[in-house]
Amino acid sequence: MQTSSNPESLPSSSQSTFTSFPIPDHAKINFAGWLTENQSQLTPPVSNKMLFDKGQFKVMVVGGPNQRTDYHYNTTEEFFYQMKGDMILKVVLNGNEFKDIPIKEGEMFVLPGGIPHSPQRFENTVGLVIEMERPKDSLDALRWYCENCHAIVYEETFYCYDLGKQLVPVIEKYNGSEQVRTLANTDLFKGEKHTELYAQYRPDYPQELFDSILKEESVGKSNDRKLFILDVGCGSGQAALNDVLRKNAQLIIGIDPSEGQIKQAKQKQSSSQAADIYRFLVGNDENLIETIEKENSVDPLLLNQNIESFQNQFDLIIVAQSLHWFNFPVFFQQVEKLLKSDGLFAAWTYTLNTFEGENGEQATKVLNQFYQEIMWNGGYWPERRKHVDDMYQTIEKEMPFKQHHKRTVIDYRKQMPLIAYISYVSTWSAIELYGKKNGQEAKMKLLENFKLDLMKAFQIESENSTISILWKIHTIMTRKP
Repeated sequence: MQTSSNPESLPSSSQSTFTSFPIPDHAKINFAGWLTENQSQLTPPVSNKMLFDKGQFKVMVVGGPNQRTDYHYNTTEEFFYQMKGDMILKVVLNGNEFKDIPIKEGEMFVLPGGIPHSPQRFENTVGLVIEMERPKDSLDALRWYCENCHAIVYEETFYCYDLGKQLVPVIEKYNGSEQVRTLANTDLFKGEKHTELYAQYRPDYPQELFDSILKEESVGKSNDRKLFILDVGCGSGQAALNDVLRKNAQLIIGIDPSEGQIKQAKQKQSSSQAADIYRFLVGNDENLIETIEKENSVDPLLLNQNIESFQNQFDLIIVAQSLHWFNFPVFFQQVEKLLKSDGLFAAWTYTLNTFEGENGEQATKVLNQFYQEIMWNGGYWPERRKHVDDMYQTIEKEMPFKQHHKRTVIDYRKQMPLIAYISYVSTWSAIELYGKKNGQEAKMKLLENFKLDLMKAFQIESENSTISILWKIHTIMTRKP
């Protein structure tokens, strides 16, 4: 067979195939010239500029220095090539392992999808970053972590079509809000005094709530089983130490990121002489499997279960009044792995209470004004509090096993002295942040004025007068097929 090096001699069919894929003019550039012309545009906070964005690959040039405290989360891989100078890529592995990955001049690095990362670039450095076009159902996020406990304290999600333009407005919004930046440096439930108040004054949960959850869990099953139960974001054990759960459990594991809360839970377990079926562990919503498996390798209680892995072992996973803080995609992936077949997931939240009884309507108006005008409008509630106000309806859309979703609402009524209610309000994370920003004296004055406003609305003369409170407890549930 003869061949020809002359393209004009190619058969017409081959020639047609060749010319049907034209190379666009913008696909080839003089990079040194481009860099000279555009160097001045590589400015903080991100210091990036899009180079190519017409196909599946998005190619950016990133200079230095940048000014980033955020972590970028996306589901696709990223390719880093450091052309001039060194950089550091900060990453979060397994939910709570914060590590630095140095990328030196001339080195390349591929970051897997799903890893939060924060590129730290220095003066007079230049690098290339190549990303993939995002799937239509994929959302990116910028998030900020608490410097103390590493909980996510602020996050914005968006569909990514141009990182060269989309990151800066989110970062500037964060940097322009003193309240948000203060929150990012505040461990909401870590202070010892606040932890003790939380344990003492947070509402417990009614018998009816646990009865309804266990009834749902037991559908189609025998009644003589003992359950493996996991309580995520367990706090000081308000849910995990409930008698109804204890009587129906073989093992209850509670996990919370706050060492102070876990300490309180262990103390409550000890003082109540509860059966030794509990383990309270420090961990978070992103590293549940790792936390449990690590304990399983050393803890006699877990070892005695004779279980190689706790994946596909839990009959019931619960989250009490803390789901709105979680990283939903990562958390629900772990729920899918940890639940056994036909296992139940249940999360509940109580929304802002109302007051009942004589003058309760007027007192409720005072509460709503305090909640909205001072706490919300003042910027002391984090954005994620909105999930509580919408009764977890937005979060429910993220839950797995959509064909098995269920929702219930329970009225929880309680009577207590007004001063005890004020103590409960003092446990709000928004109140704690108010004190950190304005000082403890200002916080105490705020609570005192709120107490006096409620006394006036109730038309009572003593802070020890009993008031009637109604909470609506909203529970969302789903079952693993």
